[in-house]
Amino acid sequence: MATERPLPGFLLPEQWLLEGSLGPSDPAPPGFREHAAVTGIRLNGFYLFQRLRTMHELGQTRNTTRNRAA
Repeated sequence: MATERPLPGFLLPEQWLLEGSLGPSDPAPPGFREHAAVTGIRLNGFYLFQRLRTMHELGQTRNTTRNRAA
């Protein structure tokens, strides 16, 4: 997914991972608040949404990393 606007300058690649932008027909991730996003974009030019990983996802990441390192 491409972004329509440039990313804010304070989003350094060492600290943030851009996973993409939501398009009009894309399903919103759990916890995403569309009204807040629309308002944030209108006022600031961007809206940041942080998706937290579940314990299950963290376990999969840990196992995958361990398997790759072996």
